[in-house]
Amino acid sequence: MTQCWQPGTDYGNGSVVEYQGSHYRVIQPHRSQGDWTPDRTPALWGRVADNECGQQQHHHHQQQGGYQPQQQQYQQQPPQQQQYQQQPPQQQQGYGYGQQNQQGYGSIPAVVPENSDDPRKQKKDGFDIGGFHVSDDQLKIGGGILGTAAAVGIGAFAWDKYNDAKEDKAETAWGASNWEQDARRRQGEYLEAIKNNRPLPPVTWILTDGNNIPQGAIRGGQESDGTPLYIARAYYDKGVHIGKISKDMKEGARIAYGGKEVIVPKYEILLGYENAVKWVDGEGHLKNTQGLKLVEGGRESDGRPLYIAQAHIKNSVQPAKVAEHLDGAFVPYGGDEKKEKHYRYLVYA
Repeated sequence: MTQCWQPGTDYGNGSVVEYQGSHYRVIQPHRSQGDWTPDRTPALWGRVADNECGQQQHHHHQQQGGYQPQQQQYQQQPPQQQQYQQQPPQQQQGYGYGQQNQQGYGSIPAVVPENSDDPRKQKKDGFDIGGFHVSDDQLKIGGGILGTAAAVGIGAFAWDKYNDAKEDKAETAWGASNWEQDARRRQGEYLEAIKNNRPLPPVTWILTDGNNIPQGAIRGGQESDGTPLYIARAYYDKGVHIGKISKDMKEGARIAYGGKEVIVPKYEILLGYENAVKWVDGEGHLKNTQGLKLVEGGRESDGRPLYIAQAHIKNSVQPAKVAEHLDGAFVPYGGDEKKEKHYRYLVYA
């Protein structure tokens, strides 16, 4: 008999649950939380038909006590197109271009074949991440994966060390070098998860440069000609500010700061599962966000958080930054920092 979904439960490969009369199969192993119900987390759960659920249970009982081949686990996953048809419309759309998403991250299982678009895909000779190639030999030397990450200088930055750094030293000393050190550490953890085929978080920041856009980057907008724009952030003037990057921006990402559109050669790009996030309408100061978990993008120099947004400008959709202390979305565009009253901001689905 299928178990009912419960919060605070560890769900691994092959888990099938019942929730509000429907059956779901786990996509990404995880420990459930109260607001991670199967119907609202398509990155974690895939809905299955009742007859398919029965076949899955029969197969599961036959496999108990023995090894279940990884390839069989992959074949049992629902088709990607079926996943998209079952998702709520608001999770697919971001000012009209969401329907063009062809990567389907939410439908990729924990074991990923080499021909997949998922950043966790297995490759015979290392990984291509953030414009760098890390070979299997590199992964085995130089202090392991963490040592390799530091050696090649790639990474993803998280603000969990921000306050600690300010306590340990003067704020003026907390600069770009510290940001990059944290980035390398985070990148090492990300590589470790890929190499050992462990579950990845819904979104991850990856350090890169120029117009090197890693596979799996989350789309944040598009130019008027349809060119995709991805979400970027970079350290600048004692803060980390949100901006954009595309394949046409060879010099690097563009961030909005101090009334200008600033070019930054080295930056981070948001990577992850597009099904794990959604866009919510906003206006003016960021407010009325109760019950929503916003995707944090950066910080002002004084530590105030900045969040990811997108706004319409001249037949385009541009990535932007919003905050409680800002009276609109601030967009890097046309050499300037433009303010838009109406926008959408990014939250976890």
